[in-house]
Amino acid sequence: MPFLDYDHEVRKIFFFFFFIIIIIIESLNARFRQAARRRGHCPTEQAATKVLHLIVGQRHKSGSITGRVHG
Repeated sequence: MPFLDYDHEVRKIFFFFFFIIIIIIESLNARFRQAARRRGHCPTEQAATKVLHLIVGQRHKSGSITGRVHG
């Protein structure tokens, strides 16, 4: 395996960034699921895509990104 050819320190850095990326992806997926449950059904694929797009770009008052869709 080419990955094992790297030094131990480099592999630790790879694992750290891989772990951070997994956390970010899982958080985004959880926000998508939560928004889909709150919204119910979407009449078209375009409407569902719009809800997910709003989730990605929505920010909270504190500056953090939230998974809530208002309105």
